[in-house]
Order: sequence, then C-alpha cells, then structure tokens
Amino acid sequence: MSTAISPAFLAQATDLVGVRFALRDEAALETYGTDAVNRTYRPDLVLLPGTTAEVAAIARLCHQERVPLVPRGAGTGYRGGAVPTSGGVVVSLERLDQILEIDRENLLARVQPHVVTGDLQDAVERMLALVRAEAAEDVREAAPVAVHAVIADVLGWLAP
Repeated sequence: MSTAISPAFLAQATDLVGVRFALRDEAALETYGTDAVNRTYRPDLVLLPGTTAEVAAIARLCHQERVPLVPRGAGTGYRGGAVPTSGGVVVSLERLDQILEIDRENLLARVQPHVVTGDLQDAVERMLALVRAEAAEDVREAAPVAVHAVIADVLGWLAP
C-alpha cells in the first residue's frame, strides 16, 4: 500500500462498503489495476459499492483526503480511464447492475452503471412482447369492428 492511503482512510472506506467489498489482496489489486489492453497500474484499494449513496460517500472521502479515485465500469479502458495511474482507490461499479425503470411512453430507461446493454435490450423486448399480447387480447375482446380499424389501432399502440 502506498503512503497515499492512511490506516484511518482505509478504516473509513472499509466501513462505507463493508469488509467483503473492500479489496486489498494482491490478486484483486492486479485485476482491478489492469485494463483490456494490459496497461497495469496498481491501486492502493478497490471498493465495490452497492448503492449510489455509497459511491457518493466514497467520492466525498477521497476528495476530503485527496486520494485519487478511479471509477471502473467493465474495466476495458476503451472508453478511457479504467486504470489508476496514480494509485489511490478504484471504485468498481459492478454491483450496480439493476434496471430501475423502463418508461415506454417517454422512451426512457433508468439503469445503474453496470447494466449490460444486452440485458437492457432483453428487458425492453420482454416489455414489448407483453404490450403486444395485451393489445392482441384487447382486440379479441372488443365489439365487432372493421378489420382495418383494428389494425390501425394495434399498429398505433405498438409504434414507438
């Protein structure tokens, strides 16, 4: 561990996420300090927060103590900045992987930062299948109407 992280900082950071999610073992420091193109810069500590409140508290603590903070998504580095070039804390966002809301009406999805795009696509497709099934049931239960009117209604409902 470098002198950038004091024992007091380590204790406070560990308290924020819990011992299980504060990593200092050699394997973790190597893994979280390396990106997909094999650039390696060893962090002093890896934290895996489980809530946005924990992320905010970690950011405040690092700011107060002037400890470098590197957020980590998937760790590829293709988007820049996945490795801690100055040591400090890597904050892995891997536990923040929930789809919070899919708002079909406003074409909006609220997701946490580690949601995989394929998982989001699958969730949207499941939602659209449900909408289609509900629209088809509504058509079957409706009073007899001309087919062109039903088609226009269903297509209008399904159009994004």
